[in-house]
Amino acid sequence: MEVPNSQQSRKPRYPWFSFLLPLVIFSMLAAASLRIFGLLDPGAAPYIFSGFVALIGISIAVGVYVSHKLTLLNCQLQDELDGQELLHRDIAARLVVLEEERESYQRSVYESGLEVERRTYGFQKQMEELHEAAALAEEALAESEDRWIRLIENHPEGVVVVSGRRILYLNLAAVNTLGARSAEDIIGTDILRYAPRNIHDQLSAQIDAIENGVTRDPIEFVIIGLDGIQRSVEAFGVQIVFQGKPGVQIVIRDVTTKREAERELRKYAERLAVVNEVEKNILREKRPGQVADHALAHLVRLVPCYRAIVIRFADDAGDTEILACHALTGVSKFQPGTSALPFSTQAEASRIGDSPRHLRSMATQDQLSPLECAFMDEGVNAILEVPLMVKGETVGAMVLGSEDTEGFDDLQVEIVTEIADLVALGLHQHQTERERLSYEIELVAARDHAEEMVRLKTAFLTNMSHEIRTPLTGIIGFAQILVEEIDDEHAEFVNLIEQSGRRLLDTINSVLDLARLESNRMQMTLEPINIVEEAERGVKLLSPLADKKGLWLKFECPHDEVWLELDAAGLDRILNNLIGNAIKFTSTGGVAVRIARDANAVNLIVEDTGIGMSEQFLPQLFEEFRQESSGADRSHEGSGMGLSITRKLVEIMDGTIAVDSKKGMGTTFTVSFPVQKAVVARAPDRPAVRSQAVDVPGSVVLVVADQEEARFLLQYVLHSTFELRLAPDMAVATEIARTTNVGAVLLDIHLGGSQGSMSDVTKFRKTETLASIPIIGMTAYPWPGNREQLMENGYDEYVAKPFEKEIVCGVLDRFVKRADSISGVEGFTDGVNE
Repeated sequence: MEVPNSQQSRKPRYPWFSFLLPLVIFSMLAAASLRIFGLLDPGAAPYIFSGFVALIGISIAVGVYVSHKLTLLNCQLQDELDGQELLHRDIAARLVVLEEERESYQRSVYESGLEVERRTYGFQKQMEELHEAAALAEEALAESEDRWIRLIENHPEGVVVVSGRRILYLNLAAVNTLGARSAEDIIGTDILRYAPRNIHDQLSAQIDAIENGVTRDPIEFVIIGLDGIQRSVEAFGVQIVFQGKPGVQIVIRDVTTKREAERELRKYAERLAVVNEVEKNILREKRPGQVADHALAHLVRLVPCYRAIVIRFADDAGDTEILACHALTGVSKFQPGTSALPFSTQAEASRIGDSPRHLRSMATQDQLSPLECAFMDEGVNAILEVPLMVKGETVGAMVLGSEDTEGFDDLQVEIVTEIADLVALGLHQHQTERERLSYEIELVAARDHAEEMVRLKTAFLTNMSHEIRTPLTGIIGFAQILVEEIDDEHAEFVNLIEQSGRRLLDTINSVLDLARLESNRMQMTLEPINIVEEAERGVKLLSPLADKKGLWLKFECPHDEVWLELDAAGLDRILNNLIGNAIKFTSTGGVAVRIARDANAVNLIVEDTGIGMSEQFLPQLFEEFRQESSGADRSHEGSGMGLSITRKLVEIMDGTIAVDSKKGMGTTFTVSFPVQKAVVARAPDRPAVRSQAVDVPGSVVLVVADQEEARFLLQYVLHSTFELRLAPDMAVATEIARTTNVGAVLLDIHLGGSQGSMSDVTKFRKTETLASIPIIGMTAYPWPGNREQLMENGYDEYVAKPFEKEIVCGVLDRFVKRADSISGVEGFTDGVNE
């Protein structure tokens, strides 16, 4: 082993002369000593001394040399010892490491041994636990198999366990499905034995695949049981282990009933489809023959038959008509449309009765009818006769023949009966349609007659309106003139004439209004109306009538304005009827008119302290011409139309009217309009006026009337206020207007001929110099909407007949300036200006 460098550095390093130096020094010292002490012969002494000294020096040198050599040897030995020590130390260090490694290895081996022992112990415990678990599993498996068998044994579906196609187990349901008496008859046999040969390969492949863990879809096939019965089954399997053997659990579900039900359902669906098709054809087709033929064509799809006919019994003498026929083969003697058959008469209806008649083995039957004999002649051995019933009456029959002597089963009879009922319905519909058409013709004739009557009534009422209002205009107008002309003694008679005329006018107005309301010809012009102002005006107008009877008449309303969308004329009529009736039927006390508003309605209330009404009469109050006292016992005049008209007017304007009355205590009428009809206060829209007096240079009023009394009345009424010109027709009026400074034309509408019509106004307007002259119509048809219609056709305003002088003058003031001084008018005598 090499000595480390640190150890090699210990070797002394002396120069070569270092060994001679002690010799020289000692020689010199010896010579000096001998000389000093003179111990030696001076001559020999130096030599002896020198030799001695030299010997000593040599000895010393040799000693030094030897010492040096010994030192060197010691150093070498020391170096070797140091090296050995270092080697020992290294070996000791390595031994320590090896010891540590050995100890570590021993510890590792010990720990490994402990781990091995621990694992071995754990493995032993696990093996013990596995053995215990295996024992428990085997026990549980046995219990599970027992429980499975107990559960499966009474399961409603068949369960079969096979291994290699050999049956190991099957439950009771599977025993029954396979047609065996017990499970022992089946266990150990090949399952393919019970399946048709054509599916052996498929079933075998299915079982093999499931045994190998492959999932397969269910299959359906027919099982041939030991009892020889074929059953439709649906089978599906899962992989299991049974009694320690791999196998397949097959669930065999008997679907025979299900498939039969499905077949029956398909048949029923087909039956419903046929019935539905027949029903739709009945709705489409009106001819009985087509209905019957279509029904037979669909019936034979459900009920196969050799011959089938549909016959209809005539309403009269006994003839029978074949509506449809079906022949499976050959040519049948039964042909559609054939009537007066010798083998089928009205007697068949009573013989067939009201229920199906089924004859089997007809050759063995006695007393067959001619119809049945005719069927036998065509090769029929069984016959089914189903009556066609309409409202309990046999109107025909559906007859089917079969070559089979057993005829038809109950289901087929049921189907034929159902189709027969539909055919009967079609026949009834045909008859009903004929009656309906006849009835419609009668209804159309009645409607046309009613419309003609309505037209004639309307024309009559229109003519009566004109014919009555026109003379009333003279009666009332001349009565007003006479009041001013005669003395007070006779003025009362004239007032009675005027009152009678106005009463007659009110009656004709009521009749006309009622007729228009019943025929829905009443036109309403809805516009914003301040109902407070209208009610207050109505109270003021009727105050003289109340004063005359000594009654108080007051108006109450907490609001200054309540605006509603109503018809002005209709509201005026409602107010006049309710307030007028209250005054008429009140002898003492008075009448209160109130307007109240709540969250839902605006209420117009008229309350009186009059005679009241009984509770029995209230339901009839709003009927036409109804009065509680009538005939010779009637205590108050009136036509009985006012309240009926009032209710209709209220309802037309979306309102309601209610009454509360007690005999001898008074009556309260409440008219309610919904708040939806309320509007923001604004002035109502009025048709634009063509001209005003300040813009018209003319000052002459041209009166056009074909009746002399009408011209004379207008002349007398207006001659003191306006300058007049009179004309009997529009032709004369046009000539006068061309040469006269005419400010307005007062035209009587609907004159004796066509004069006063819209065409007359159009012709008058076409004249350039006359186009701007205002035209005011006077009409005996003051119906709602007429004013607007006249304004749209060239008129500027209209006045209803009979008229008041103030009203006519007020209208003329809007167009013509009044004359300052007029003493008369030309033509006053004959009433016409030539």
